[in-house]
Amino acid sequence: MATAMGNVLPTDSTIEVTVVRFASSATTIVAPTLLTNAADLTSVTNAVSGMAYTGGSTQLDDGLDLLTSLITGSGHFDVDEKQIYDIVTDGVPCCGTGVSADAIASRNAAIAAGIDEIDAEFLGSVGDAGYNFLLNNIVYPTPVDVAGFSPGFLVAVGFDNFEDAFTAKLQFVSGQEQIPEPATLAIFGLGLAGMGLLRRRRAA
Repeated sequence: MATAMGNVLPTDSTIEVTVVRFASSATTIVAPTLLTNAADLTSVTNAVSGMAYTGGSTQLDDGLDLLTSLITGSGHFDVDEKQIYDIVTDGVPCCGTGVSADAIASRNAAIAAGIDEIDAEFLGSVGDAGYNFLLNNIVYPTPVDVAGFSPGFLVAVGFDNFEDAFTAKLQFVSGQEQIPEPATLAIFGLGLAGMGLLRRRRAA
């Protein structure tokens, strides 16, 4: 994740990054940070590189709730700009209070707060329980179970091709590939981490 971010993200004040780690609970790794120079990007990628695997359950609801709170509380949040979440996980919400119904409620709350699109990469295979959960309950607005970046896309990936998939997504969202203006990318997780990017329109 950090390598892709460092190689792709621009530092021209068009991207704001938020990073959340979630497992049995959710923790802020990077508070909303506008990338205005190389030092900002280095700070973010260092924080992402330093994230430790904590193990535990998959509290997707906690990750979504924390990310929504951080992003909507940012001074750069604007409901008139398109907000996109992107989730990466390897399973369904489980254990403790992190049940599927709570994740769905948190997803719906994010949409109500102004999130326009939720995409996902699933670490596993098409047809796995986690893949089907994301397809049927989380991605938004229209589930698209093919590789690509249509709103609501879901694609199965492995650790061997995750960096390539993540790089392609960042290029698309940051405007290095064709994308309608304006746009935002907001959450990445591996059952333990979440990442958010806000792509801002340039002033005329």
